[in-house]
Order: sequence, then structure tokens, then C-alpha cells
Amino acid sequence: MQRNGSGVVFLNIFHGDIESFISSKKPNSDDKIRLATLSTGIILPDIFFELMRRDKDIVLFSSYDIYKEYGKRMSEISITEMYYELLDNPNIRKLKRLNARKLYTEIKKAQFESGYPFEIFDDNVNNAHPLKEIGRVKMSNLCTEILQYQQTSIVTDQNEPNEYGLDVSCNLGSIDIHEATKVQDFGQLVDTAMRLLTNVSTMTDIVNVPSVSKANKVMHSVGLGVMNLHGHLVQSGIRYGSEESIEFIDAFMEALNYYSLKASMEIAKEKNETFYRFEESDYASGVYFESYINKGEKELAPEVIKALGATPIITQNMWRQLKSDVLEHGLFHSYRLAIAPTGSISYIRSCTASISPVTERVEVRDYADSRTIYPMPFLTNDNEELYTEAYDVNPYELIDLYAAAQKHVDQGISMTLYVTDQWNTEQLAKAYIYAWTRGIKTVYYVRQRLLTIEECVACQI
Repeated sequence: MQRNGSGVVFLNIFHGDIESFISSKKPNSDDKIRLATLSTGIILPDIFFELMRRDKDIVLFSSYDIYKEYGKRMSEISITEMYYELLDNPNIRKLKRLNARKLYTEIKKAQFESGYPFEIFDDNVNNAHPLKEIGRVKMSNLCTEILQYQQTSIVTDQNEPNEYGLDVSCNLGSIDIHEATKVQDFGQLVDTAMRLLTNVSTMTDIVNVPSVSKANKVMHSVGLGVMNLHGHLVQSGIRYGSEESIEFIDAFMEALNYYSLKASMEIAKEKNETFYRFEESDYASGVYFESYINKGEKELAPEVIKALGATPIITQNMWRQLKSDVLEHGLFHSYRLAIAPTGSISYIRSCTASISPVTERVEVRDYADSRTIYPMPFLTNDNEELYTEAYDVNPYELIDLYAAAQKHVDQGISMTLYVTDQWNTEQLAKAYIYAWTRGIKTVYYVRQRLLTIEECVACQI
């Protein structure tokens, strides 16, 4: 069994074609530009939000001129750092001026209509990138959780050898949070998961895509994620989006990060091998560990400690020792953590998807000529109120929860925003801007719930 492949294209908001690109997913757009099956995403540098805050125009640049002038593609430079230099450079054509606020409003309109484009907050991604000295992250995958350095291949003429760069293979797996909190040796669980994903990476050889094959061989990238957060919170008597839920995911993801690093260090020690250019990374310099070593240790709420179960609370001394071990032995994996949407596998596992809230307490799904009725895990008459549906969750609390998890994830988290048709573009823009200020790296779909006919009639009356 296999499913059809899907593709996504990301474009910087300062690119000359951005207006047509935004319109390409609208249901009523011209057939000549409409992308019926291809997904779209935009890359938003900090400078865009700064210009929008000041209600200024932005300038769209010629990406060809940037490559001709600097020898780098638009995706390979920091627009935030180079914006004013590009403005002052007479060799870079300025194709158009657009008001930043009006442009972002058009993006919000498109997201209401189609759910697209996805968004990547460029500087949030690259400022936190542990391999920033090696290169920039310039795009993501379809579900926006993969954020890795890629090296462009040089495809030459027929009689000359190609120079293959580095591209991404999604070697993903997810841990059931509820079951993980019951495992007595949490570190062993994570170590086993990391080794299984490592096997996938080292055994995969996609010969038809040499750049992916090469990256698997030298980068050893994996993406260990989690699922069943909402289910576990309900079972623990904690409301999704509450302060206790945020404390829980913060502590749980810190433990997952710690033990995934430890596993990667142990594998590097056993194999006597580190990932490509490890010595240039924030891991090798020790910079990555500083925020953990200098963190303030606070007492967790009793509900949080109970919900963590057997999951260890990671101390400053544990981080100090791990830093020392990594400096001595290195890491085998260039990337370790990424939280995917986990829609289908969550149903198979009787889990709630990813770290997102459920969209319905009881889902009805139709496939071809069959119907599946799926009540959420642990659902009872006594706890149904804790299963707040995604469209009723405070979006700012949802963002705060994702931000707490994102601190510990070296790649990204697939985050969907849930709105109703009572929202307007200003409300949606504010939620996105808040996500940017909280360090969120990417936003996946905007999902909109429409009013029912009955509700509409009631409103009219």
C-alpha cells in the first residue's frame, strides 16, 4: 500500500513574485497561476515584522540579482541582516514597494480561504539553529517540522560529474507520552527509540536522489517526536493550555531532549564517529548547553509531578555532565527531535495526535465506503469537559504550550492554528505575531470551523 506524494514550495516574503504566490492557492484565483495540488509556504524574517510594526513599506527584490551580485540565493542569506544593504545596492533591482500591514492582511485572507500559505519565522529558526556556523536552514518539509541545513547540488553538463549537496530524508518516529511516563527507565526508552531511528537512517540508501543518500550517510539526521499529549493531560486531570499543562510539556520535552542527546553521544562513542562538521556546531563549542546549565530550577506543581510519573526531572548537574561527555565524544546525529502531526499513526495507537488539542471528542471519519467512529482515548462522562476541542482552546494558551516544547526541540513542531469563521484577519494576524514573539519556528495550517446552518439561523433571529 502507498499514498500519493505531496510537495511544498517556500518563498521569501521579499521575493518579487510574492503577490502571485500568495494568490496561487485561493479557490477563485486564475487557473493560469492556481496551484491545485502543490502546497505553499512563506518565509518571514524579523525585519518584515519590524517594518510592519512601524507601518512601513517593504521592498521586493530580484532574486536573480542577489545571486548574480553575492553568489548566494535569496534563501541562503539573512534578509534581516542584509535588507538595508540590498536597498542601497544599485545592482539589486527593487521590483515593487508594498505596505507590510496590507500584505500581511492579504496573507491572512488567503489562509482563511484555503489554509495556505504555511509560515516559517526565518530568524526564530536560524538564531536557535545549533548548526548555524555550518549554514542556514532555508526551508521546511510539507508538515513544517523538519528544519535542517541543506546544501545545494551542482548539476553539470552531461559529460561532467555532478557535485551533490545535502538534502533531507524524514526519518521520523514518535513516543506515546502517556505510556512513556509509566516506563521505569525513561532513558532506556529514548535510547532504544534513537537507535531504531538511527538504523532507519544508516540503512536507507535512496540511490535515485544522491543528495538525500549522501546526507543520510554523513548527517545521520532523525526526528524523534511525541504524541498523545491531550490524552495524557485528560487522564491526569489537567486542562490543555493551563499553566500545569505548560509546565508538564516543558519538563517532559527537556527530559526527551536530554536523553536523546545522551543516546547520540553514546552512539558516537561506540562508533567512534560524529556527524559531518560536528566540530563547528554549538554542541562542540558547548554554547548549546549554557541555557540549561544556567537555568533556574523551580518546584513543579503536584499535578505536574504526578503527570510526569517516572519521567526524570533533569537537573543542572546532569546537564553539566552531559556537556562534558559531548565535548569528549561528540554526537552521532546532526538533528534529533521533530514533532510531526502524527494523524494516522495516532489513531492506530489509540492516541491523540502530536501535542495538539483534539478537534472533536468523538471523530467520525469516512474513507471510501466505510465509516470509522473514533472516541478520544480515556474519554468518560466524568472527564469529557477536560477534552476541550481545539476550536475552543484559547489560541494564545496553545501557542504558549507549543513554545514551551519548542525550547527543547532542535528542529520544529508542526503547529496548526484553529479558528472559527467569527475571526477576522486582524485577530489571525495578532495570533501569528504572538507566535513569532514566543519563539515559535513554523505554523502549519490554519483550520477553520464554520457555523452550522442551525447556528446561522439562530444568529439571524
